[in-house]
Formats: sequence, structure tokens, C-alpha cells
Amino acid sequence: MHEQDATMLNHPDALTRLRYIVHRLRAPGGCPWDMEQTHQSLIPHVIEEAYEVAEAIRSGDPAQICDELGDAVLAQWDAIKRQEKGTQHEGMLHGTGGGLPALMRGQKLQKKAARVGFDWPDAAPVFDKIREETAELEEAVQSGDKAHIEEEIGDLFFSVVNLARKLGIESESALAAANDKFVKRFHAMETHLREQGRELGKLTLAEMDAAWDTVKHQTK
Repeated sequence: MHEQDATMLNHPDALTRLRYIVHRLRAPGGCPWDMEQTHQSLIPHVIEEAYEVAEAIRSGDPAQICDELGDAVLAQWDAIKRQEKGTQHEGMLHGTGGGLPALMRGQKLQKKAARVGFDWPDAAPVFDKIREETAELEEAVQSGDKAHIEEEIGDLFFSVVNLARKLGIESESALAAANDKFVKRFHAMETHLREQGRELGKLTLAEMDAAWDTVKHQTK
């Protein structure tokens, strides 16, 4: 360790130490993952950690709260935490993001499973899995069994999340963007119809679909 490193890492001010650590991680020769990050790329990680902090707070465990407030994303972080907590024999997926939104937790579970080789080699088999789950969902709908339908819809969601992961897409961010796009287009459709002296609720589905197609082409 260089003299400057020792001095800064033992600095009495915690914020100064943190800033120095971040600087070293992002400097040449530092952590490759940290050097690649942008504000945009950090969004899903910040959201995930916020949910895990909330879960720790609900647990009432001060040590867990401190642990989650201090998380950083490192290549072997999961293994280190499991060893420190003595949970290495409780299973790879033990305690994985129970407080996260379902999409984020699904992707995190899949990432952890992939670290030990439990993963498709590429995205192609995942498309096949989605087709398989879609067919099973159709069968469940025909059966009329609501519990079975819910189970198959969950399986289909999980498979789509897996596809997103294989393609390097964060499911939560992708769905958030789709939600925002829907809101934008729906408002545009309302405006478009209002300008024509028409309003939602008094139109047929075909008329609304036509208006939707119009604004869809305008807002691409």
C-alpha cells in the first residue's frame, strides 16, 4: 500500500475516505466495473439497494441495516457476505432480495444461479422457453383454473425476465420505460380525439384503436 493510500484510508473523516476510495476504484488500474459505470447504468443498482435497505429496516436488525447501507457491487461480494454471515450452507439463493419488486428479484435470482453455471448458453433457448410457457398458459386459460392461470403467467413473466437478462437489459427499467411510453401515447390520443371534438368513453374500440395508431406513428 502506498503512503498516500494509507493516509487517506485512515483519514478521520468518513466522507473523505469514501471519496478517495471511489476515486481509486475509477482511476486507471482500479476496478473495471466501476470505471464503466455512468449515472444511467447505476439506476437499477441504486433502486435495488434502496429496496434492500428498506427490507433491512423492516427487519429491525441494526447490523443488517448498516450492512445494506454500506453495500458496493463487487465481483465476489455475494460470496464474501455469505461467508461473513455464516450462511454459506443455507443455499446460493438464500435471502435474495425478498423485499425487491418481483421483476428485479427475478433477475437477481437468475444472475445468482448463472454464477454457478445454471444458465442457458445464449438467448436462443430462452425464446423457445417463452413459446413453451405461452402454450402452457393458453392451456391453463382453457382449463378455467384461476390458480393454474396465475402460476403459468408467473412462469411466463420469469422467462421474459430471463430473456431480458440474457440480452443485457434490466427488466425493471424496460417496464418502467414501457409504462412511461404508454402514458405519453395515451395522453396524445386523448388530445388528438379532443381536437376532433371526440372523447374517450363515447367511442368504439375500433375508433380508439385508429386514434392510437395515429398517435403511435407520430410519437415514435
